[in-house]
Amino acid sequence: KPNSHQSKLDHGLEFERDLKKEEGYTQCREHTDSGLITIIPFGTEEGLEILDWSTMEWVKIEEEAEGNKEGELMSVMVGETLARLTCMYYEATVHRVVRKEGGKGRYSVPFQLRASDNAVIDSVGLESPVVKPTKSLTKPIKVSDFIG
Repeated sequence: KPNSHQSKLDHGLEFERDLKKEEGYTQCREHTDSGLITIIPFGTEEGLEILDWSTMEWVKIEEEAEGNKEGELMSVMVGETLARLTCMYYEATVHRVVRKEGGKGRYSVPFQLRASDNAVIDSVGLESPVVKPTKSLTKPIKVSDFIG
């Protein structure tokens, strides 16, 4: 397809980033990250959105933050591995990036904390007020098998 670039995300999800200068298009469609946590400094342009599960609406977190100046604020998001380790107490953050109307493009450098591929996710013995293990979520699994 002309004017488009295909890239691979975690779990083999694919997204298309249109290279034309349309306003309001999704630069990176909704996804979750596979690691433990992702730290995303707010970008050079607003556009990062997080799905609010209670309302099923997208929250424009960079616009909602008070005092946002480039590089001063960041978002910390839960990844799929941490969600699995806590038996889904913390859910992986669904997020996307949408081009801001009239924007020139958004740049941000996220940091992803990931477990080694050989590490084993094992929630057995972690029961606490936060972690409520269930049989389906306490079976130990290698990170490389979990995130594929």
